Amino acid sequence: MSKSLADRLAALSATYIRQLKGRIENLSRAHREFSTDPGERSHVERIRFEAHKIAGSGATFGFDRVSVAGRAVEDAATEIFEGAFPAPTSAMD
Repeated sequence: MSKSLADRLAALSATYIRQLKGRIENLSRAHREFSTDPGERSHVERIRFEAHKIAGSGATFGFDRVSVAGRAVEDAATEIFEGAFPAPTSAMD
């Protein structure tokens, strides 16, 4: 890998790390909203969405532990979503 390419990749990784704080804050905000109003479907959807973005971007930039953590939160939110908000039985007929 050329030095300039390595430098650009390092700069991209550094930018990602700086931006990760904002992504985590978005996820935390979504969690707080869910905690105050757990019956609101959009809060769980937002948690899943924010966690999904963290999981995917972590994998893209080679931060495997970030990706695994994001995926775990996404999976947990999916379980909550599916358990708390099942499809209406009339829609399944």
